[in-house]
Amino acid sequence: MVSTFSGCGGSCLGYRMAGYRVLWASEFIPAAAEVYRANHPTTPLDTRDIPEGPARRYLRGHRAEGG
Repeated sequence: MVSTFSGCGGSCLGYRMAGYRVLWASEFIPAAAEVYRANHPTTPLDTRDIPEGPARRYLRGHRAEGG
């Protein structure tokens, strides 16, 4: 799954606890992005505004499944 407007990553933690894997996250507010990186160091984080970010690049090769 992907996470937009990720903030510090609280919802991503919930997704992970529910068995999902976050493939890509987006947060352009610097302070929130810094905390997100501390909480989720292995998740690719795009710090550009969503219209400027290449989400497809991170999703290429990953299969998304409904749940």
